[in-house]
Amino acid sequence: MKKTNRSVPILIALVVIIIALSLYSSSTRTSAPAPSQTQSMASTTQPIPAATTTSAMDTSSWKTYDDSKLGLSIKYPGNLAVNATMVLNGAGGPQSVTFSFPKATYFSTVLKDDVIVGIVATSSCPALNTGAVAKNPQHVSIHGVDFLMSSSTDAAAGNRYETITYDTMHTGLCYRVTFFVHGTNGAGLYVSDPAQIKSIDAAHDFELARVTNIFLGMLGTLSFK
Repeated sequence: MKKTNRSVPILIALVVIIIALSLYSSSTRTSAPAPSQTQSMASTTQPIPAATTTSAMDTSSWKTYDDSKLGLSIKYPGNLAVNATMVLNGAGGPQSVTFSFPKATYFSTVLKDDVIVGIVATSSCPALNTGAVAKNPQHVSIHGVDFLMSSSTDAAAGNRYETITYDTMHTGLCYRVTFFVHGTNGAGLYVSDPAQIKSIDAAHDFELARVTNIFLGMLGTLSFK
C-alpha cells in the first residue's frame, strides 16, 4: 500500500499551528492508510526520549544559522531545509525559524516521518501542548541555558504525533524550541508479515533515535545575542 502524499500547504499549516501558535487542531491532520484489523491504534514505536542533556555529537562541520532579529544563533546539519520567512506580531523581521529534515535522507523504510525543529520568540510563553499522553513539565539546564521542558504524544486515524518543547526566557522574550514528529502508526499499515513489520519498526526506531540525537546536538549549540 502506498503512503498518502502530503501537500505542502497542509504541512505548512501544521508547522504554523504547532510551532508558531502552539495550538493543536485535529482538522489539520493528514490521512494515513487505513490500519489492518490486527493493527493497534497505539504507536508501535517508543516515545521520543525527552532528554535533559545533549549528546556528545560532533557539530564542527555543521552550518550556523545566525539571526540578529530573532536574537540567536544555532548550528544545524547542512542538508536541513531552513525557513525563516514567517513574520509574527507585525514585527519587521523573522521571529521564527524552522529546520526540516529531508525524509529520503534520514529514513530508509516506508515509515518516513515529517520531522521539524522550530524556534519561535513571543512576548509570553504559549500554552503547553497536551496530547493523549503528556508528561509533567520539568526544569532542565542545557549548556548553561535553563529550559522548561514538556513532551506529549498523540495518535489518530493511523497518524502519530510527538512533540517536545523547550521554553526559556531571554531579554523579556519567551523562546520556544520545538521538536515535532508526524508519522504513520507503524509498519503494520503497509505490510502484513509479522517478521517484516518487526524489522521495519526496529529500523525506524533506530533512525528516529538518530534524528532525535541530531536535534539534541542542535539544542546544545543554541546561544542568544
